[in-house]
Amino acid sequence: MLKRIMIKLIPTKLKIRLFTASLFLIVLPFAIIQNYQFREVESLVMNQINELNSNQLYQLAEGFESLRSKASLTMFQYEKDFVLMDIWQHPELYNERERNGLMEEKFRLTRNQLPASSYVHYVIADTHENIYSSYTPAKPLQPKTFWKQPEEVGAGPSQQSLGWRLVNSNSLNLDGATSPSLLSNFSVVQDQNRMPMAYIHIFIDYEAWLRANSQDFSTGQSYFIVNQIGETVTQTKRGSLLTEETVRSVLNGERQYPYMEEPGMTSTINSVFIPSMQWYFVGKFPISLFFGDLIGLKRKFLLTSLIITSVFIGITLLISGSITRPLQRVQKKMLEMGKNNLKIQIQEQPYKGEILTFVQSFNRMATDIKDLVEQLKIEERQKEALHFQMLLNQIDPHFLLNTLNTIKWVSLDQNNQTVYEISVALGRLLEASLSSEQDLIHLCKELELIRSYEYIQKYRFKDMFETRYTIESELEYALVPKLCLQPLVENAIYHGFANMQQGGIVDIRIYRERQGMVLEVQDNGQGIQSAQQTTARRQRKGIGLENIKQRIQLLYHAEASVEVVSDSCGTLVRITIPLLIAAPFLEGEDRFVDGSVS
Repeated sequence: MLKRIMIKLIPTKLKIRLFTASLFLIVLPFAIIQNYQFREVESLVMNQINELNSNQLYQLAEGFESLRSKASLTMFQYEKDFVLMDIWQHPELYNERERNGLMEEKFRLTRNQLPASSYVHYVIADTHENIYSSYTPAKPLQPKTFWKQPEEVGAGPSQQSLGWRLVNSNSLNLDGATSPSLLSNFSVVQDQNRMPMAYIHIFIDYEAWLRANSQDFSTGQSYFIVNQIGETVTQTKRGSLLTEETVRSVLNGERQYPYMEEPGMTSTINSVFIPSMQWYFVGKFPISLFFGDLIGLKRKFLLTSLIITSVFIGITLLISGSITRPLQRVQKKMLEMGKNNLKIQIQEQPYKGEILTFVQSFNRMATDIKDLVEQLKIEERQKEALHFQMLLNQIDPHFLLNTLNTIKWVSLDQNNQTVYEISVALGRLLEASLSSEQDLIHLCKELELIRSYEYIQKYRFKDMFETRYTIESELEYALVPKLCLQPLVENAIYHGFANMQQGGIVDIRIYRERQGMVLEVQDNGQGIQSAQQTTARRQRKGIGLENIKQRIQLLYHAEASVEVVSDSCGTLVRITIPLLIAAPFLEGEDRFVDGSVS
């Protein structure tokens, strides 16, 4: 019976079925859910406002504690600074300009290291009636005034504050000071005989700090600092007040994310307790600024949701059919393409709009994957070839060094000093070229290799050329690619000076340029074009300049460049690389052929 009734009630036409299903399964449940969710959102937003206010309040409290602790740490560092202690104990060893300069440098370093340093001021007075301050006072400060703690104002912090207390700001003679009181700490520095030598004062303009840091948060909020007896120490907005009930709740409430409301639900109140100062940071956020008319907002929300839902259902019915049919065709083609190893492309002609874009993207992806597979095959073959070449290169070449070492000692036994010195210089170059442990070496080491090569060539070419160096001294330990300059000098000698008997000049210039370093090798030879005509019949191709370009590209990628400028008057090669300086901790010895020391 029930089954027959259900059959009669269910529409026979598909459109009516979809409409009925949409009405009872989408629209009505959606309206109920929206109403429920709106209430949940209202509650959630209230909690989020409270949590946001609490988080902002905790940020202020943590920032204040961080500022205070770092200021205390700075005072401790001043107490242990031997340079400052010497200035305070023996000021006669320095003139006034030197003392003030040293103190100003110390204050400058402190300002750079301490966040929000503009709200922290330091005054140091020694027993010789010299006074130093981290700021320029409006009137001269009297040293003896700072030989004791400043007078406390109001109900200051308790003994847990580790010496911090509220003092009158007038004693500092701050230019343009707006805060009537400052947070102060005081320390006496004693000499070896436990006699006072200096008095250190730290002052924090906590009111200005609170106003400045609270501006980063949303408008409408007010922040207060309340002490342990319920008095308002300071506040960010004039005219904003805390009721007695609110203050009492703050003093008696929990200190971990407390949540309280003022009468009438006008504001949310959050507080954070700072044990070290016995202070409460209190935040007041007016709810009306955020919500406004909740009832009107709720009605508009529900009406808009119903309209959008109805329109969405109608449009969905119309669009779904036009989307599912093309997708089914695309799916069929994709399955065929997978079976044919990515060799089938989907025809783009019958499709339009987003489906056409999807088909085009898929075709591009299939092509890219196919190309990538081919590229991987090529790279795999290249890797196999490189691996084979690496196996060939594993034959130990150090027999060359041993042979060169034998030549060196034979020449030394035969008193042939020339051959001996050439062998030592050649050993340096050969050992550097065989070493594969380092790609980057110090500039000074690279210059030693160039001088060794130059020393060898001088024996052959005599006075045909000279080498001039222009190098900035601070670049001595800059890191450069190994053997990046020697091939350029070799090209200048063998190719640039090929048709010269004398007068050849090789200029090596190395200097800093912005964040990088420039290495230039320039000669006054015949130029690259003339040199290529001279050496066109060489069987062995030159690899020096091309080798340098490839190594620079591999090491620095787009951060470096190699520029070649050549004409009939000579050739200039300019290498620009990032500036990396790595000064050694200890200077060791550079050993070459058979342990010889440069």
